[in-house]
Amino acid sequence: MNRIRFLSGAALAFSISTLMLPASAVAQVWQFPAPAPMQRPNGALENPPAERVLPGGSSDPYEPVNRVTWKLDYDYLDHYALRPFVHGYVAVVPGPVRTGISNFTRNLGEITSFIDNICIGELGSAGINLGRFVTNSTIGLAGLIDVASYAGVPKKEMDFDTVLGKWGVSAGPYVVIPGMGMTTYRGACGTVVDNLVPAAVFNWWQYLAYGGLKLLDARVALIPYEKNLDGTMDTYIAARDFYLQYKEGKVQKDGTIISRPDLKKASEESMKKADEAAEEYLDEIDQ
Repeated sequence: MNRIRFLSGAALAFSISTLMLPASAVAQVWQFPAPAPMQRPNGALENPPAERVLPGGSSDPYEPVNRVTWKLDYDYLDHYALRPFVHGYVAVVPGPVRTGISNFTRNLGEITSFIDNICIGELGSAGINLGRFVTNSTIGLAGLIDVASYAGVPKKEMDFDTVLGKWGVSAGPYVVIPGMGMTTYRGACGTVVDNLVPAAVFNWWQYLAYGGLKLLDARVALIPYEKNLDGTMDTYIAARDFYLQYKEGKVQKDGTIISRPDLKKASEESMKKADEAAEEYLDEIDQ
């Protein structure tokens, strides 16, 4: 465990040390190579990834495999195990208790947000993260009560996936991981870095418990969107596009990304194509 904590601390220090590099240099180091074009049986290349740019500069070269994984995760794991569990959790556990658990996990997330905000030079937001953590950890009974929000202190959540995006790193290929859900190459790297802090602080069972509560809180938050997703013609495309647009929206929330303006252009073109496809679909219904 000490060795794991040492490696976690070293990797965390490395991620913070990248502040000493220009954003363009960081983007060049972290840039993900484009996957090779798929090939049809007749030998012709099919839809090179450059022509299938999704929000954030992402692509979906593994769609056939991703669809199989999505079907296993969504149609079976979620429908028959995870969804009944979270609905039972909401029905049985009192609201104040659920809120306390959610506040506890989000309060610990203030530390990673603090580090991530520093990485993009948002010192004011980082200060708010630190103030919220200290306030909620003391007056708020170890974070169970969000005293800072009651006092009007805004939340300044940040993750390393968004940090990389603001540094100009493209999202990379979209991937559906069995049992874990949707991500991208950049998102996976961001998740690893953000989990270094709890991995360095907790022992193994505390870390697993924290991760489980965090996943539970995230899945409960998706309950209001279940009917909308279930009602779509293609749940895979709907979930993928929403996820990538949401992630790109976080990158460009307060303006443009630090570098790689071509990613913004690609995202705008992707959104335009999505709007055109929706209009065509509505026209077909009207006819």
